[in-house]
Amino acid sequence: MAFQEYSPAQLQTLFYERVGQNTAFWRSNEVGLILKEAFRIFNCLTGYWRGRISMGLTVANQTWYSSPPGLTYIYRMEINNIPLGSSSLWDLDYGQPNWETETCTATTLPQVFAPMGTNLFALWPSSFSGGESLVVDGVIPAPDPTTGTFVNLGQEELTAILDYSEHIAQFKEGGQEFEASQLLLQKFLKYCAYRNAMLMQSARFRSWMGLTDEAKRPIRSVTERVGAR
Repeated sequence: MAFQEYSPAQLQTLFYERVGQNTAFWRSNEVGLILKEAFRIFNCLTGYWRGRISMGLTVANQTWYSSPPGLTYIYRMEINNIPLGSSSLWDLDYGQPNWETETCTATTLPQVFAPMGTNLFALWPSSFSGGESLVVDGVIPAPDPTTGTFVNLGQEELTAILDYSEHIAQFKEGGQEFEASQLLLQKFLKYCAYRNAMLMQSARFRSWMGLTDEAKRPIRSVTERVGAR
């Protein structure tokens, strides 16, 4: 898949091609904000723009750490170049009730990390003496197409972002135009699910896509009867 750098002007040109070159109805500053939102939603759903940050060294007996600034969310972590398992606070609380007071031995390392929101994460067990290197891989904020930044995108990613941009833009028109744009939203969400398989495990995402695990009930014909029923 070929990648190409796009300037903000090129992205706006591609957007206007989608809406019939209607530069009067959608002003250039408005289009910039539409593209900005599309970039952010795409990045949140797929984790497309990523970065690696060294957090320095672990601290003895410290369970909670602040997430590095500049990361939208964390998806991977290493201690002394060894990947940690990923867990959740729910799993730790119910599977290991005293986990916040547990510490490694002198010869072991923390085993898992568990995010708490977007600004904190926990290590379990906490480091025995500290001093281990801690490296975090995470999703960084999407580039802002209103600041003059060039963006490197593949054709599939570009198409998905433009699909969602057009869907957002049609909200201004409303009516049948906005209703028809729901197909673009479905295409966008489907591509995001392809890029991020975890989305298919989300009940909210499955609801957006019209997917359900419930068995369909057969339609039964009931004969009408006179009197109380």
